[in-house]
Amino acid sequence: DTATNDFVGAVNSNGANVTLADGTGGIILGNTSATGNLVVTSTGGAITDTPTAVTAVSGNSNLTGTSITLGDTATDAFNTATLTFNSTGAVNITEDSNMLVTGINSAGTLVLQTPADMDSVSGAVITVTGTAVQLLAGGTIGGLEVGEVAKTSLNGISYNAFGTLTAN
Repeated sequence: DTATNDFVGAVNSNGANVTLADGTGGIILGNTSATGNLVVTSTGGAITDTPTAVTAVSGNSNLTGTSITLGDTATDAFNTATLTFNSTGAVNITEDSNMLVTGINSAGTLVLQTPADMDSVSGAVITVTGTAVQLLAGGTIGGLEVGEVAKTSLNGISYNAFGTLTAN
């Protein structure tokens, strides 16, 4: 769990509070289970997962990398109680359950997807420096204010909710 680590290949982890830090080349998550919180930091590359990775976090998943792509295949699973992300690059996270964004978040471009509901806790902020933002939910999108989603530009924001959309 130091920034000088250089993980090669997928990293499997299991514990109460799991912290993974990589300083070179990024980190690929394999099967990850945390009964508490998950903190993943990659100063030297992207945070990704394997096509069959199963990530289950009972607390907060706090992700920081040059880019973040998780849950993007039909054969992997990403589930966390709450989500915090920070990247200067692209963030593309698909959660297989309700998505609840918390804390201070940032992305160059942003795609958040869930087949269920998407929301944020009070005080959560999402800043996107680029113009591409997609929020895709099979249920309700609520609590994500347009001003919170893209403070730099409102161009390119698209919402797709099969339930109710709330943009305050």
